[in-house]
Amino acid sequence: MKLFSRNKDSYKKFKGQEYFYTDNSNNLYFKSFHTGNFELVKEADLKSLTFLSNTYFYDKERIFHESKCLKKGYSTFKDYKSYGYFKIDNTLFWFGKKVKEDFTEDLINISEHFFADNEHLFVNGQMFDFDKDTFKTLNRFYAKDSNIVFHSDEIIDSADSESFRVIREDSGYSQDFLEKYDFLTDDGFSAWACDKNNLYFCGKPFLSGVVDPLTTRIIRTHILIDKNNVFYHKKQVKDADPDTFECIIDSSKINNEYKKIKIFTSFFKDKDNLFYLYEDEVSESKDEIIKCTKRNRKKYIDDLKALTDKLEIYNFSDVDKDRINKLIEE
Repeated sequence: MKLFSRNKDSYKKFKGQEYFYTDNSNNLYFKSFHTGNFELVKEADLKSLTFLSNTYFYDKERIFHESKCLKKGYSTFKDYKSYGYFKIDNTLFWFGKKVKEDFTEDLINISEHFFADNEHLFVNGQMFDFDKDTFKTLNRFYAKDSNIVFHSDEIIDSADSESFRVIREDSGYSQDFLEKYDFLTDDGFSAWACDKNNLYFCGKPFLSGVVDPLTTRIIRTHILIDKNNVFYHKKQVKDADPDTFECIIDSSKINNEYKKIKIFTSFFKDKDNLFYLYEDEVSESKDEIIKCTKRNRKKYIDDLKALTDKLEIYNFSDVDKDRINKLIEE
């Protein structure tokens, strides 16, 4: 393999691509992200070059991956644009991985990364048998047919298809705020789901035999409430009443500043108590939701005092205000 070791000032990026460069002689090079070396891409026709991804591309005669030619000469080529699928003659590939030979049908994008032909489901380059008539996607990650439940490109063996559903995460944030910070979850991104037997997180059973899956709801991500208990991650919140446990603040009343909202939505209430989300900066395993008492007040009192400075802008009831003020005065 020929390497390019000339001074970096003698080459420039090719059409804004992250890993491809040309030199003064109009040769194309791939910069390896493993070694940092510049490898010559032989015989690439720069005028007809089309990129499928950061590393896969083709010209009018050849298919390439990084600096190597995967195939020379092809009759037909179809790029399914994003998601990495392309067809060379009658072979289907996913980012250069051969997925299916004798692929004479077309690939249909059902939603997000779920694709199908008349007989098979394709997810991230994996091919599955499925029931096309009953198949439906539940969100970006979960899908099911009458017999099988999928999380991305894995089958959830323990899942009951009939009762399986995605659980919406109630983050407590306003819709405007969710749209501004799109890393927060909604139905589309929710990693939580359940069936009659289990609660699932990212397709894996979660607290099996401990939570009641069909009554579980999610608030503030990883705060789980079923008919019997409240959990933060896998820790039970002691003395919390599941029927009345909720975020104490209507965050839609707070200015759209993520750090401020994260602090102020660390307070919760039930019919009898106030609670505080104590997050250990060193170890997530020590994070917990604690009941606010005189004994542990030093851990949260500064945040609580800051909260009282702007009580008028929050959607607090008079009872909530009294609880907060009494707690600080104790």
